[in-house]
Amino acid sequence: MKSELYIARRFAFKPRSSSKPTFIVFLAVAGIALGTAALILTLSIVKGFSTQIESKLIGFSSHFQIRQAQGNLFYLFLPIPCV
Repeated sequence: MKSELYIARRFAFKPRSSSKPTFIVFLAVAGIALGTAALILTLSIVKGFSTQIESKLIGFSSHFQIRQAQGNLFYLFLPIPCV
């Protein structure tokens, strides 16, 4: 038998009652389950928030911007009317 399995079984099951796990085992499993659920919930909220922010930023400006060879943007220069 592997030593890890032996230690885990010895810790998880009392010597006098080898059919029931101890209270500590139930508490540890519940803690891990609660932590995993909280992590999944947090990641899904952050992912949804990130998607919303990204869609708002993309909607704010155009998808394509035409630039000059030097990397500068083209600007529309209107002639100043002579008075």
